Amino acid sequence: MGYVDHHKKIRSAATWGIIAIVAQIIAQGVTWSLKGDYDPLFAFMALNVPILLSVGTYIAHIRGYFYLGKLINAPLLALGTKAVIASSVFFGVCMVFLATAASLEITSAVSIIQILVMVSTIVFVVTALVFATGLVMQYSRLGALAIIAVSVMAFPFFIWTSWPMMIFLIPSTILLFQQSK
Repeated sequence: MGYVDHHKKIRSAATWGIIAIVAQIIAQGVTWSLKGDYDPLFAFMALNVPILLSVGTYIAHIRGYFYLGKLINAPLLALGTKAVIASSVFFGVCMVFLATAASLEITSAVSIIQILVMVSTIVFVVTALVFATGLVMQYSRLGALAIIAVSVMAFPFFIWTSWPMMIFLIPSTILLFQQSK
């Protein structure tokens, strides 16, 4: 296996944190514009684009913690990050299914998919606890920002309200930029 520049990967993920903040602003604008009755195709796009933007940029940002875990020899942080990425994909897929069913007015599927969303959220919370434990254990190396950056794990609870997620991404992005030097 070849050499991996962890600092460069961490810096890239920190940059994705900035992109994720901008994506949250875009997602919020699109979501706010959904007032009234729309064509199902428009509703499908208007609901799924913000979800895909949010989940995709979030995953690109969070992957920096995997490389940080490798860099500072924190296996629980690296493992927790992998688990969070997997559960974020599961959550994102469930949310896309829900938005699709809702926009196409497939009411029989919505309640079943809502259960899947709840299950995916529970799975995310469990993996987020592993991630949080791994990150908080690095307090002595990373400082108080490590504890504050754990707030980025609130992601699924703010998928439709972007401003808290933007605030939670800031300390995480700063921490990754600090560690990328």
